[in-house]
Amino acid sequence: MTTYHPDPSTEATNGNGSDTLADTARKEFETRRAQASDAMENTRRQVADTAQRTSDQGAQFVRDNPALALAGAAGIGFLLGLAFRARD
Repeated sequence: MTTYHPDPSTEATNGNGSDTLADTARKEFETRRAQASDAMENTRRQVADTAQRTSDQGAQFVRDNPALALAGAAGIGFLLGLAFRARD
C-alpha cells in the first residue's frame, strides 16, 4: 500500500478556482477506491469462473464414473464416521 504524499506545490487556496489540498486528497482517494473496487470485482469474477468450472468438471466425472464416485463417497463417509464417533 502506498502512503499518500501530497504534491508540495499544491497549496490551499482562497477561492481562486484551484484545488485545495483537501480536494486533491479527495480525488486521490476516489481514484484509489475505484481501482480497488475494480480489482475486487475482477477477482470475484475469476473466483466465480473457477468455481463453476470445478463444479462442471466434478459433475462430469460423476456422470462418467458413477461407481467410482459412489465408492469414493462411501469411503469418505466411513472415514468421517470414524473421525467423529464418540470416544468411550
